[in-house]
Amino acid sequence: MCFGMRGKSQQFSAATNKFVYRSMKLHIILGVALVLLGAAILGYHQFSYKTRDKVLEIGNVSATAEVTKTVDLPPALGWAALVSGILVVLVPHVSSKH
Repeated sequence: MCFGMRGKSQQFSAATNKFVYRSMKLHIILGVALVLLGAAILGYHQFSYKTRDKVLEIGNVSATAEVTKTVDLPPALGWAALVSGILVVLVPHVSSKH
């Protein structure tokens, strides 16, 4: 009977290890994504996109214009994403060794 309980304990341990492995994998993916995002923000300080705005509408006749809008990204945002990504990758590995 004791052997049956030991088997359950090993199954629980395997499930826990699988969960820990999966969450560690998620930390690495999230951290790498943040590092890449931070590097992209630092590399490209702004991005542009185009919209179509209705300029004139008289009866059935309408005129639209394509307008380019630019969004400036602060370098502090890039540094914050970069440092956060590095911390997300490194902190779980450092804390698990202690």
